[in-house]
Amino acid sequence: MPYSINGKLKIAVSSRALFQLEDEEKIFQEKGKEEYEKYQVEHENDILMPGAAFPVVKSLLELGEDDVEVIVVSKNTAN
Repeated sequence: MPYSINGKLKIAVSSRALFQLEDEEKIFQEKGKEEYEKYQVEHENDILMPGAAFPVVKSLLELGEDDVEVIVVSKNTAN
């Protein structure tokens, strides 16, 4: 059976708002996609620091995890 989000509050948030990704964005802008992807692979196990939207999303989930669906959007590839 498919997972249903009917009846839930749906929140879409960008990965850059949810986490602090300023350094990664700087690498992408200054060194290009190839260096950016290399950096991402080298740091894939690093824990990301909370960004500006993190406290809001955390608070919404604490209100009722079963009532809220958070969708993280990103321009990054799955790699």
